[in-house]
This record gives sequence, C-alpha cells and structure tokens, in this order.
Amino acid sequence: MQFAMGKTPLEAEAEYARFVEDRDCFVLVCDRSGEEGRNLQFAQHLILYDLPSSPNRLEQRIGRVDRIGRRHSLDMHILWGCGQVPGVVTGWYLALRDGFQIFRESIAGLQFYCESKTKELQQVAFDEGDNGLTRLVAGMQEEIAQEKLRIEEQSMLDDVDARDEDSRALSRSMDRIDISEDDLESDCHEWLSQVLQLQSERSTTSPHALRYTRSERSLVPEDILRDVFVQYLGRWGTYRRSLAASNPSISLLRLGEGLSNGILRYMQWDDRGRAFAFWRHHPGWGSQADAEWIVFRFDIVVEASLDDATGLLAQIDSGGSARHALSRRADGFFPPFCETVFVGTDMKEIDSPEILDLVQPSFRKATLHQPGDHNLTKHRLPILDRLISPDRWGPLCRGARDAALELLEARPAYQKRRTEALASMRRRQSLIREQLAIRGKTRLAGTRALEETVRDLTLEASLSEALLNGVAHPRRTVDSAGLIVLSGRAPEYPLA
Repeated sequence: MQFAMGKTPLEAEAEYARFVEDRDCFVLVCDRSGEEGRNLQFAQHLILYDLPSSPNRLEQRIGRVDRIGRRHSLDMHILWGCGQVPGVVTGWYLALRDGFQIFRESIAGLQFYCESKTKELQQVAFDEGDNGLTRLVAGMQEEIAQEKLRIEEQSMLDDVDARDEDSRALSRSMDRIDISEDDLESDCHEWLSQVLQLQSERSTTSPHALRYTRSERSLVPEDILRDVFVQYLGRWGTYRRSLAASNPSISLLRLGEGLSNGILRYMQWDDRGRAFAFWRHHPGWGSQADAEWIVFRFDIVVEASLDDATGLLAQIDSGGSARHALSRRADGFFPPFCETVFVGTDMKEIDSPEILDLVQPSFRKATLHQPGDHNLTKHRLPILDRLISPDRWGPLCRGARDAALELLEARPAYQKRRTEALASMRRRQSLIREQLAIRGKTRLAGTRALEETVRDLTLEASLSEALLNGVAHPRRTVDSAGLIVLSGRAPEYPLA
C-alpha cells in the first residue's frame, strides 16, 4: 500500500489506518508527508529509499517508528544503488552514521548544531568531495559532546530562570489562553468551516478531536489549497492542550502546527476585508444632504521590530530557527497586539463615546424595510466623489493613515505597555549576561570553552541591545483600513 503519493488526504488516511489495523497488510510506502505526525512503533523494519540532506528530516523518519512504547528491536535498511562506488553519497552516509550517530541515538536535542554542521558538510562535499567529508566526520563526536554540555548548562540556567517573575508572568499568560479554549475553538472552527467552507468531521470517540477536509464549496483558491493546506487536511487535531498531550496522534491546533501555520499564511496572503468603505444609514443622524460625516478606521498591528537583531544574525550566518527563537523571546516581553484608531477628516482622533457607539459596530446590510449599511464598491464608488473631490482622496487617505499612527503613539496606555516591556527586558537580559559572565569565570584561560563563552557574551549583549531597540521602536502595520460615511439618510443612487 502507499501513503499520500498521488492520493487525496482521505485516501491517504484510509491507507494509513489499514496498515495500522489490518494484520494482512505488511508494508507501508510513504512519501515525505509521512515523516511527521505518525505513530508506527509497532513496525519491525524501516527501509530508507534515500538519505535526505537534512539529518533532522532523517530523525523525523526514524522517530515515526522508534518511539516510546516500542516493545521490540528495530531493523533499519538503506537501499544502495546498483554499482554504487565510494563518493559523496558514501561520505554523507558515514557522516550520518559515525558523525551524527543518528542510527544509534536520537539527535532531537541537537537541532541547532545539526543545522549549522550540515551547511559546513555540504560546502566541504562540494569543494573536496568524499575526502573532505571523511576529514570532518573525525571531529564531530567531540563537537557533539561539547554541544550537549552547553545544552545541559543552559538547561540548568533556564531552570533557575523559571523562578523569576517574567517567566511566571509568561506561564500565567499561557494558562489564560488555555482557559479560553472554548472561545478559541469556536472562533477558529467558525472561520474554517463557515468562512473558508472547509468540511469538518468530529471524532466519535473524542468529541473535541476533529479534522478538516476540502469541499466543493471551499472558497480557498485551488493553488493555495494545494500548496498551503492539502498536506495537513484530513489529520486529527484539537484545540485542547490536555487532549493533545494525552494522545500523540492528535495535533494541538496552535501556531507552530502545520494547519495553524497554513491559516496564518493564507490570512497574510488574502487581502479581502483589509480595505472597505460603506455608507451607514442611522435614522437618528441628521438627514440633510450636507450632514454626512466621514470617518476613517485603521486597525494597526504592533509588534517588536526584529530588523536590527536579524541583521546581527545574518552576520554570523545563523539559520532560520535562530530568528524564530528571537521572535519568541521578543513576543514573551512585548506580545503583538492590535489597536483600532478612528480618525475624522480633520485628522483628529474620534474618541466621543456617542460617535464610537455609531461607528464601531460591524457591517449590517441594509434591507428595504430596515436601515443599515450599504457597501460602497465598484459602481457605487462615485457616491464618495459627491462628498470629497476625486483629487483630494489620495492625500486625504494617506494623511489619515499617518495621523492614526501618530495618535496611536501618543496614547498613554500604548506608552505604558512599551515602557513596562522595556523594563522587564532589561531585568531579564541583565540576568542572562550575569549568568554568562559566571560561566566564563569557571572556564580555564586559553581554552576553547572560554573563547566560546566570551563570544556568546558579546553576541548576547549585541542581541539584547537590538531587541530593546526593536521594542522601543516597534513595527506598526496597518492590517485593515476602512471608511465609514455616517448619515441620517440612504445614499441616493440605484442599489444593485
């Protein structure tokens, strides 16, 4: 049987279930989509048709079979091409076997080392071939031993850090998110099933476990569905952390998981709803032709800027995982948030409670018998030219956007949040530098360990300053922009 190759997600799941449950099914052939999210610890043999260029990918393959709960030994086989002669392929195999020792023990805790070492091995293989790989493999076990020592030391330091107030605050924040799991499930499920029109199915044994599949009514473009979603559709997931923790075959639907990351990518790509204009007919407003009031609405996402920090990482040729670690570190102190600013044509903020009560409610379409909102798109746009001359619209919209950003900057609550984050970061980063300095005092002068500690201390100081600057001057992005015409009458044009 085959898993995923040329099959729909539902067909692939059926094949996987057959291999798990059917005693007469002895072989499961997978493409790379089978490298994650599968529990096959009952299998007796693992046959590798190739050796991927990433040891972390190979670790994922082995991890599907060599898992907790395994009751018998695992035999691994590698298919070698006919007439294979020693060369780069042989050298790469030796690097995996003797250098990373991936066939003997897990390298799950060595992701950063594997990422950087693989780049070095690939470059040497290109420049020197098999001989260069053999030369590097000889010293890899010593490097891995040093890396494990650093990881152990950092783990002990992190255990101490977990007691400080910042870590406790982050833990409380995560607890609050888990407490609101009902709201999270309701909002995400409604968007996926009703807005994107994906089909959903709940498990008969675990009501909080569900999976999504494509449907004939899906509103996601075919290419986006294929490239972003399809490999994660059909898999069981849950919004409940406790359920995912007790059942490894069920994914936790949070950022970092495939489907959740796909949703984020799609939202960043899709611009529908990010710009809007509508006429709001409110009978209590003045009904004279010159009584209309134009209001701009801007939803602004604020997050720490990582430009300076990623520039430093680029100088030391750090991988993408290091950037993600920086992002998590910054978000721990200054979580991204969204602020809404309403601006009038005079470029002043609208903060009157009476006016906000009229412009804040969501769009509610008008009917023949009920006043409401009229969408100003396509053939309806000329109605705006009766309010503002066409040559003024561009400067007016840009001016309103700039005013909204300045008004947000001046808000006391915004300034307080940023100030508190900076103070917390300074306390935390001072502690990290002290820990590195203490570690340096335990190293012998002139040793490689001391040199690496000094290097780490220098890098940490630079990154700390860059992150502080990124919070002091955060990135502010207009996520959506809209225009509302507030009026006591309906617009004067034929409604389509």
